[in-house]
Formats: sequence, C-alpha cells, structure tokens
Amino acid sequence: VNSIATTTGGTHVNYIADQITGSLLKALDKKKKGHSLKQSHLRNHIFIFINCFIENPAFNSQTKEQMTTKVSQFGSKCVLGDNFLKAIAKSDAIENIMDFAQKKADKMLSK
Repeated sequence: VNSIATTTGGTHVNYIADQITGSLLKALDKKKKGHSLKQSHLRNHIFIFINCFIENPAFNSQTKEQMTTKVSQFGSKCVLGDNFLKAIAKSDAIENIMDFAQKKADKMLSK
C-alpha cells in the first residue's frame, strides 16, 4: 500500500481475495455439486501480492503491518475482470484444493 509492505494484509487484500475465492466457489459449484468448501478454505490455499495506492490509508499500528481503511474509502475500485477470474478457475487451483480437502476428509474418517 503506497510503497508500504503490509505483511499481515488488511482490507485491500480481503477485497481482492473475496473476489477470487467467490469466483472459485462458483466454478467449483459447477464442477462438483455438494462440496463443503467455503471461502475461508479456499483462501488458505492462495497467496496474493497486491501493489496499490490508497488515498489516506489507515493502519492498525505504527508498524503499518495491516491496513484497516474501509473499502468504501479506497478512493477507487478494483473489480477483477471475468477473463482473469476464468483463467484462475481453469488453473489447477480448484483441483489442488479439492484433493487437499478429500485427503483431509479421508484422514478424519480413518481416525
């Protein structure tokens, strides 16, 4: 954010991550009905790097590790395009996440 590394993320990361995970969930719903994955499950499997400029950003502390500015106060909007979201959905991301979830479920059942 404005050349400051927010190492623990913040509202700007949540804003983008929610768009990506929401799109992945929709794609997953089409591929596999009845799954139990949620956005938080998907979010644990993605890494996001964002380079952005925010008008008058607010942070949780002087170390500026997490931005707390509300999305409505960003000064601009960043809506990810359909082509970008479709490209992510076509990647191996969904399959990898489903494999992980299946292995975790199998492990729980074996206990």
